[in-house]
Amino acid sequence: MTEGEFFTYIYPVVPLVGLIGFLPQMITLLKLSDVPKSISLMTWYIWTATWAISFGYAVFALQDGLFALTSGMNLVCHVLIISVTLYKRNRYLAREEAAVLYAAE
Repeated sequence: MTEGEFFTYIYPVVPLVGLIGFLPQMITLLKLSDVPKSISLMTWYIWTATWAISFGYAVFALQDGLFALTSGMNLVCHVLIISVTLYKRNRYLAREEAAVLYAAE
C-alpha cells in the first residue's frame, strides 16, 4: 500500500472527527443561558470564509466529492456556531436591556 492509498482510505474519517470536535462547542452554546461573550465572532467569520473558499475549490476546481463533503460540513458547522452565538447575544442582551429599563421605572 502506498502513502497515497493509505491516506485515501483514512480520509473519510476526517468529517466524523471534525463533527465530533464541534459538538462540545455547540452543546455549550445551546446550554448557555447568558450572553456568550467569550466567543470571538471575528475568528469564526474568518474560519467560515476559509471553509467557504475550500468548499468552492472542492466542488468547482477539484470536483472531489469527499473533500467537498468535509469542507461543506465544516462550513455548515461554522455557520451554526455563528448563528447560535448571534441569536443568544441578541436574545439575552435584549433581555438585559429590558430589565434595566424596567428597573429604572
